[in-house]
Amino acid sequence: MTSGIVSRAGITDAAKLLGLAGKPVCIHASLRSFQKLESGAETLIEGLRDTGATVIVATIANQAFSIPPPPGDRPARNGADYAYWDRLAAEQPWPGQSDVYDHTRTEVDTWLGATSASLAARPDRPLPPPGGQLLRDRAARRRDDRRGD
Repeated sequence: MTSGIVSRAGITDAAKLLGLAGKPVCIHASLRSFQKLESGAETLIEGLRDTGATVIVATIANQAFSIPPPPGDRPARNGADYAYWDRLAAEQPWPGQSDVYDHTRTEVDTWLGATSASLAARPDRPLPPPGGQLLRDRAARRRDDRRGD
């Protein structure tokens, strides 16, 4: 009979059995899906990392850094209700208007859960280059693609 507690070694064994060792693994799961994890989200993360897997989670931080869509950048037919966003912006300042994101921040929207929050807060997580270089590179590629270069 098992104790109902899932250990780090149990996660490692299961990941190997599923062929996930050494592969990127994107997690978007509720920890309540497990009977009980020995040390919470860390058990899941470390158990997967023990196989050489790259653990990927969503780390959206709209609650901390969102801003309304700029008036000059509102594509038609994208499913956004711009009047709704304008009403919200008129009621109170948006978080992103007073607090600026940088690559060292660890905030994650609460609805993403413990696994995302735990991975984002790890001091050993890989960080993107500072100063938005990835975004500038992506914008340059898009500009070149549009020109046909």
